[in-house]
Amino acid sequence: MGDDHFAEKALRQAGERIHQTLVLDKLVEDVCQEYQINEKQLIAKGKTRQASEARSVIAWIVRESENLTLEEWGQRCGRDGVTLSNAIRLLLERARKDAELENRMKAIEKQLLFDAAME
Repeated sequence: MGDDHFAEKALRQAGERIHQTLVLDKLVEDVCQEYQINEKQLIAKGKTRQASEARSVIAWIVRESENLTLEEWGQRCGRDGVTLSNAIRLLLERARKDAELENRMKAIEKQLLFDAAME
């Protein structure tokens, strides 16, 4: 519990860092499906917990990918890099304490790894 990187380490145990080429459209589609929202709700200026968490998960996966950038995601969702970086930090802090969130993040990451392997 004292390890600040606990959540990141735990989540990486779900699979290797996402080395495959991710397509932002597919990532957004998959995360929206998981959170049962559409892209309009995802990028809306409001701060609903569901959309905010979904944006943060996308930002986390983008940061872990080798070919996507937070700048690219920020342009699409109307947030700046600092906001997205803070969202990732808060998401990982929550995941460290919330097993349900951690499991959801692992499931999304596994699905993306599976989808990329199937392409």
